Amino acid sequence: MKGRHVAGALIVAAAALVVFAPAIRNGFVDWDDNLLLVGNLHYRGLGWTQIRWMFTTALMGHWTPIAWLTLGADYVLWGMKPAGYHATSVVLHAATAVVFFGVASVLLARAMPAATSAARVGGAVVAALVFALHPLRAESVAWVTERRDVVSGLFYLVSVFAYLRMAEGRRRWPWLAASLAAYALALGSKVVTVTLPLVLVILDVYPLRRLPASPRAWLTAAARRVWLEKLPWAVLALAAGGGSSLAMLHAGYLTSVDSQGPAARLLLAAHSAAFYLWKTLMPTGLSPEYELREAIHWSEPRFAAALAAVIVMSAAVWMLRRRWPSGAAGWVGYLVLLIPVSGLVHTGHHLVADRYTYLASLPWALLAGGGVASLTAMRSERLGTRVRKLAAGAIVLGLAGLGVLASVQATVWRDTETLWRHAVDVDPDCILCHNQLGAELGNRGLLGPAVAHFERAVALRPDAIGTRTNLALALAGVGRVDDAIAQWRIVLERRPDDLESAMRLAIALLRQSRPAEAVATLEPVVRATPDASAARAILAQAYRASGRPAAADEQIEAVRRLEASRARPAPRQ
Repeated sequence: MKGRHVAGALIVAAAALVVFAPAIRNGFVDWDDNLLLVGNLHYRGLGWTQIRWMFTTALMGHWTPIAWLTLGADYVLWGMKPAGYHATSVVLHAATAVVFFGVASVLLARAMPAATSAARVGGAVVAALVFALHPLRAESVAWVTERRDVVSGLFYLVSVFAYLRMAEGRRRWPWLAASLAAYALALGSKVVTVTLPLVLVILDVYPLRRLPASPRAWLTAAARRVWLEKLPWAVLALAAGGGSSLAMLHAGYLTSVDSQGPAARLLLAAHSAAFYLWKTLMPTGLSPEYELREAIHWSEPRFAAALAAVIVMSAAVWMLRRRWPSGAAGWVGYLVLLIPVSGLVHTGHHLVADRYTYLASLPWALLAGGGVASLTAMRSERLGTRVRKLAAGAIVLGLAGLGVLASVQATVWRDTETLWRHAVDVDPDCILCHNQLGAELGNRGLLGPAVAHFERAVALRPDAIGTRTNLALALAGVGRVDDAIAQWRIVLERRPDDLESAMRLAIALLRQSRPAEAVATLEPVVRATPDASAARAILAQAYRASGRPAAADEQIEAVRRLEASRARPAPRQ
């Protein structure tokens, strides 16, 4: 039996490494990688200064010191060569898949004690491969920013494995300590792992059967001991969850209750549950951005349909809970794992994200593995040899298909332009995707194509001020100055205190010999921001071009005073 497990682990590791090997050729992308890695000097190394920063920062609202440690180690090994960072992510994902194989082996042994060892190991291999090779994993593995997914997933599953060993009753204290230590590392990698205490309770009900299936029996003495046993995990989860919420709130990333009330959060959660299940079954059309555009309301068909689907699925699972306990445990576990990323606590401008399935996909992978183990364990008279071979071939083809799709999806993250071209292809109405692609093309000097994407984004969302600013810059760059001026005027109508846009508009007006309009543009801005020396210098040019030399000299003198005050050393306290 031990040999089978070793062989199974090697198969899982090799498959994960081969499928995601193309990600090693990827670079960093201008989608958080630029902020977290390329433009960030603080994490580079494993000295005391870097480690202190890792454990005290909540950059972009995330406290993830353990994930930062792995990135610091990457810098020590590879410098800023992206191939090394991607290789580390691929290896960590393969290790996570191997640990999940171990977890699946234990769970299938408890759920199917009558099945042969070969059937259970085969089912565990399939479960681990379904998890590891699914295209939904590509975002977590091929995007360096999401290193926190593979690190937290690894420690999360190590914690579960140690708990399962502890539950067997052998050497309880060492396994308990190992589980808690791994859980602390998981929480320090990504707070999405706060769900573990609830997941352990589900496992205690099925397949461990340490808790009775009926909640009415959960107050017996034996059941109370199992509940009390969860306190250390619960304390860690509450501390990490509370700290993360405060960090998100302080960073301004949490969506306010005013903009999305309880009903909207419920619809978001239902949509997430239905969406991820559908994408698990049909993993096509995956994108780095699923944009939240329409109002979240009962009248929107996709939200109403998602809620209905979740209700129907929950009712079906409830009615079948005695005949299909693994299905009930899997569905409840799936919903629990989704809680932190379901939309009940919402951040950002996206509706859903592929990376949110890294842990939530585990129950479906287990059910797939359990199905294969059951199929393998059937007696020959119930399942003929030919049918067995056809089923085995279908399973192999299915896993191969997942692997091919995952490899292709990993290459989507090759570089910034490839990423956003793919996103626009998937959703031609994605405003952010057009804006990001336009920005990348503009940075590369391809202003004509950039203008087309900015114009499309503005047409889709006229109130997108940042996109209008980008459009104005690109229009000016291709010589369409009048169009650029029109865009800057719209920006300033909606955001009168936009100093940068006011200065750019004034410069464009001066180049068109329209100094009076430039003066009218800048005077209110300078009154509102008297220490804006750059704006005063442009205003001086506009005054001089308007034939008002005295006013120009006054602005130049003000600029000199501002520069002198900034150069003067601060008085000692």
